[in-house]
Amino acid sequence: MEANTVNLALDEWITNLVSYAFDDGGEHRIGVELEADTEGLTVVVTDDGHSFHPLEDAPKVSLEGGVEDRAIGGLGLYFIRTLMDDIQYDSADGVNRLRLRRLKRK
Repeated sequence: MEANTVNLALDEWITNLVSYAFDDGGEHRIGVELEADTEGLTVVVTDDGHSFHPLEDAPKVSLEGGVEDRAIGGLGLYFIRTLMDDIQYDSADGVNRLRLRRLKRK
């Protein structure tokens, strides 16, 4: 179950990177490292695109009303924040690093 949850979050993050982080037409790299231990799964994604802190820069999402009444954007990041047990982000020297942690459920 943790692998599926991490996969969903990873898919959302990488989709956002490809869609928004690289707008100069140049060559870019995305790195993904996965680590499993007795407590859960950790994924670290690195990229050289625009910096975007998912906990600070993401738009506020309203879950009120119908889908047609909601503003577009931010729902995928809301899911990442909801599904993961720990999220850490930093950006330094042209490298962005997102660390997602999902603990095993009993």
